[in-house]
Amino acid sequence: MKQPRADWDNDKQLMFRAAKGDRQAFTQLCDKFQPRLRGYLASRNGQLSSLDDLTQEVFTRLWQQRGQFKGKSTVKTYLFGIANNVIREEAARQLQLGKLKDLTIGLQQTIDRFKPPRQGELSQPEQDAYYQELRASLRDAVRKLPAIYRQAIGTHLIDLVPLNQGSNSEESPEPSAAAARQRLARALQMLRALINT
Repeated sequence: MKQPRADWDNDKQLMFRAAKGDRQAFTQLCDKFQPRLRGYLASRNGQLSSLDDLTQEVFTRLWQQRGQFKGKSTVKTYLFGIANNVIREEAARQLQLGKLKDLTIGLQQTIDRFKPPRQGELSQPEQDAYYQELRASLRDAVRKLPAIYRQAIGTHLIDLVPLNQGSNSEESPEPSAAAARQRLARALQMLRALINT
């Protein structure tokens, strides 16, 4: 159903007021568009994320970008453009997380080839030698990685820094969470290849 022109103008005025910091005008916009936005997100979301989280993210970005609204489109068009960006980014994030999970599982399967000997199967000196060789193989494989990937392995797998939190190293700037995931995924892929050779 098409919005009457008077509604468009009223929405634009509310948006312009919100751009000046009027929270009440922004709340009126949210109240008006939330049911339609939720319906739109539900139809496009699939199993990406919580509908509440996506809706909140769209309205958060609308607030953050309120000063960029110039009135050349309707507020609905502007809002749903933001919604499309949020959906696209969330889909990419989920895809990347799936790839990272697959790579991590693959690396674990590769490492599992080096199963520890059963208790009593090897003498203590033989066991020590076995683990020393295993550590040396892994260390050699990590050393062969380019520096940026060695850092990703060290930061996120050894230091256990979450992917949404970069390293605190002052020598290198913190990558975004997406860049950190990509680096770690590539590092794990390269490490797997090195271990398998």
